[in-house]
Amino acid sequence: MQYVLSLMIVLSLTMFTGGCNDTGGTGGSAGTDGSAGTGGSAGAGGLGGQGGTGGVASACGPIPSNVIDVTDEDELFAALTSAPAGSTVRLPAGTFTPPIRNWPLPEEQNTGEWPTQVLVKNVTLIGAGNGQTTLAMLGDEFGSVGLTTFGDAILRDLEIDAGAFWGVTAIGAKSLTLCNVTVKTDGADGVQFSQWPGGGDGFVGIYDSEIAYLGSTERHVGIDLYCLDQSGDISAEIRNSRISGWYVGVSYTNLTTESCSVSLTADCKGFTNNELANVMYTECTPPDCTQFVEECP
Repeated sequence: MQYVLSLMIVLSLTMFTGGCNDTGGTGGSAGTDGSAGTGGSAGAGGLGGQGGTGGVASACGPIPSNVIDVTDEDELFAALTSAPAGSTVRLPAGTFTPPIRNWPLPEEQNTGEWPTQVLVKNVTLIGAGNGQTTLAMLGDEFGSVGLTTFGDAILRDLEIDAGAFWGVTAIGAKSLTLCNVTVKTDGADGVQFSQWPGGGDGFVGIYDSEIAYLGSTERHVGIDLYCLDQSGDISAEIRNSRISGWYVGVSYTNLTTESCSVSLTADCKGFTNNELANVMYTECTPPDCTQFVEECP
């Protein structure tokens, strides 16, 4: 079933079954030996080669063979700042509390360093399993900034406990894929995605995951999609995932309707206990903005 919500935003609410190995997404076919799929980074078969060969099978597809194993927060920082694009960095079972550090940004960002606790850029970060590997974003005495991604990033088989702060913030993003991931927060948004500043299309894929708000009073959003002033579209796909406890489950913000559009394909069975709306989009033609609410059937 498809709803045309505006001239440039289409929300497709379609029932799906299955996990990350289903056909879907905007990207190409699954990679070979963990390489990127044909058609670029978008889609469940993109960066990291969820359909590649080698490794141990999981709900998200085989684990690529080119894995860099790390055992603590310092090794995680070293691996994520030095691994070539397309690599996979793997954490073992356990709870990890990365400190806030200055992380180098990709050269094309040309903005030096970014203070955060974990920065995943153009690689896959994988754990031993959802509920087995936990990134506890406790921050320091000044606060927390959670997990940040740039470019293409895949997160899988782990839990992110963001406390009172953002769970995953994709800034300057091309694609973001979560598979078998739990994101929990009690004081901020779950996942935020804004496009690559150089333009081009963006992709968000959420598979076999849970984005949960555990607070009781704040008005926060489970998944925030920002369509800013770049030329290019954002497509998002949510399958077999639970989006629950939020003020708004999924929110679209389209600030430049002439150059950018947002679309979503989702099964709605996992949208529960969201106070105002399961799905909401905001369309802005400055200085005016209009909000529209679409409940999942």
